[in-house]
Amino acid sequence: MGDTVGELLAERAGDDNPALFAGDAVWSWREVAAESAARAALLTAMTDGAPLHLGVLLENVPEYVFVLGGAALCGSVVVGINPTRRGDELARDIRHTDCRLVLTDATEAALL
Repeated sequence: MGDTVGELLAERAGDDNPALFAGDAVWSWREVAAESAARAALLTAMTDGAPLHLGVLLENVPEYVFVLGGAALCGSVVVGINPTRRGDELARDIRHTDCRLVLTDATEAALL
């Protein structure tokens, strides 16, 4: 069995058993691994290929899981950004954790 999240995801890439449930939607391990790999490829393409600190300002949605998996596959670090923080505190949190990119959605974008 793998020692890292990336290795664990790779091991489940052919598994069609349910892995992620969100409301009425269900993703198999195969689908979670594929979505994670797509996020890893995007992160790699958006940067110089070096691992990065990726700030994630999202609620508890499936995309968060895919980004966590993608970061694990490409060696990046996810920094969970606290959506209860505002203004200078939020900016300090992002700077302090050396985020090169911040991922959010339309719901949370106004906080930035």
